[in-house]
Amino acid sequence: MKMSDVSVITKQHLNGNGLGSVVPSLQNALFMAPQAGDTWTKKADMPTARSIFFSSEVNGKIYAIGGYDGIKELSTVEEYDPVTDKWVRKADMPTARMDLSGCAANGKVYAVGGRDKDYFVVSTVEAYDPATDTWMRKTDMSTARVGLSTSVANGKIYAIGGSNGNNYFSIVEEYDPEASENVNFKGKLPVTWGDVRTTLNK
Repeated sequence: MKMSDVSVITKQHLNGNGLGSVVPSLQNALFMAPQAGDTWTKKADMPTARSIFFSSEVNGKIYAIGGYDGIKELSTVEEYDPVTDKWVRKADMPTARMDLSGCAANGKVYAVGGRDKDYFVVSTVEAYDPATDTWMRKTDMSTARVGLSTSVANGKIYAIGGSNGNNYFSIVEEYDPEASENVNFKGKLPVTWGDVRTTLNK
């Protein structure tokens, strides 16, 4: 799946031409970005309306994981198939969380950090295997945080920035899911960031 083909799950409900201004508190609307041009295509709504979740792609399917429904933190996992334009409910994440981050590495989806049902900021890392529809607990991050970013480079996962709810972090940690269960400190960002997002420029 090329970057230009990646679906985007919005927090805003837009009108038919993609220029609307109605912003409800939660959304389950899905729009597909085209490879070229400036038109968004409406797709099947995500079954569970929610905010501050994460999404990731494995083998051409998109996984929406965790989040907040306005009442509670969620463990919900839903899989979207762009070919059939259908959603399917999958095995719940063991730890219900919101404001977490996540990414895909080596055919699995890793859910990292966030805030749990007791509103504690956590360092929890759990891996989802779409092939078996199962979850497995992994080594925690050294630093509990929300609003962090995770990216994958050369098969390794990098947890970057974030916050413990009071202070912003510049911490960068590296996790190698294949070589070991260790989390390695990789230095700090030049500035402290919370609610940070990163991407890999290939």
